[in-house]
Amino acid sequence: MGNLIKTGFLLVVLTCLLILIGGAVGGRQGMAIAFVMALVMNMGSYWFSDRIVLGMYGARAVTEAEAPQLYRIVRQLAAEAGIPVPPIYIIQDDSPNAFATGRNPQHAAVAVTEGILRIMNEEELRGVLAHELSHVKNRDTLIMTIAATIAGMLIQMAISRSREYQADASGAQLCHRASGLAEALQKLDIAKRQVPMDAAPATAHLFIVNPLTSGGLASLFSTHPPIEERIARLRAMRL
Repeated sequence: MGNLIKTGFLLVVLTCLLILIGGAVGGRQGMAIAFVMALVMNMGSYWFSDRIVLGMYGARAVTEAEAPQLYRIVRQLAAEAGIPVPPIYIIQDDSPNAFATGRNPQHAAVAVTEGILRIMNEEELRGVLAHELSHVKNRDTLIMTIAATIAGMLIQMAISRSREYQADASGAQLCHRASGLAEALQKLDIAKRQVPMDAAPATAHLFIVNPLTSGGLASLFSTHPPIEERIARLRAMRL
């Protein structure tokens, strides 16, 4: 419920900003046009924001026959979490990363890069996928995806770093162990520096680790807590 309220607030704020801009530019007529535009944008972002984000990264849907290991892991974790099995997408990028998107658990998707599939062993990959499915179960994905597609300027206000800590903890519980995700995060932190990803700053918060390099825009859009702290919390868990 908390994330639904935040999503509604985010859309209301965006609508008000557009109406104010419309009024400043075109008076009452400008406000009316801006209001209609805001309604169309809000409806479009709710229904299609996941497709927009997946399209931005050229994500390709794969079948269970094409990616049997991925589907086996996701199927097991989804059953443990009590959510539907989401479709899986692969992004043709050597930088290792992953994200989940969708407006609710019934309309969600998980995307992983080719790079993450190359460097992860099964336990680490299970930890990463458990983290992403936790976002789906916790209903984080709607606000995350809307913020990425229409409201990048409001990300810092709408999305809390605690969301990543919560998904880490929930993911470890889904796996019944924290070591896989902890080791995956450590490996991802090193690998992303060696093979940086050409990611849009407004979508950085979607990924399991921040794809942006340190400094500049990366600091401005720093929606991820420090990797070291995430790993320390995972290693301190007793499952």
